[in-house]
Amino acid sequence: MRVYEGMDFRLMKVALRISGDFGAARSHMKPIRSSKVLEPGVYYNAGTRMVERLHTPQRPALGNRMFRISKNPAESADELESKITGGR
Repeated sequence: MRVYEGMDFRLMKVALRISGDFGAARSHMKPIRSSKVLEPGVYYNAGTRMVERLHTPQRPALGNRMFRISKNPAESADELESKITGGR
């Protein structure tokens, strides 16, 4: 059973911010380098350039480039954006 939230306008703004300056944003995200089970949280999928909130543990597809932004799936989009920009 896959439980995740679809991307809304606020998450799209965060995704655009990340993809616009990926080098700077990457230093504030934790890369997921294996196909281990993803814990609940907020992730950036570099393949689709989407930000996803995962509410239950699930396995990513092989070859997926995922980066964890936050361990809290209920964190607001404004807080996520400030984490990505480093408070700027």
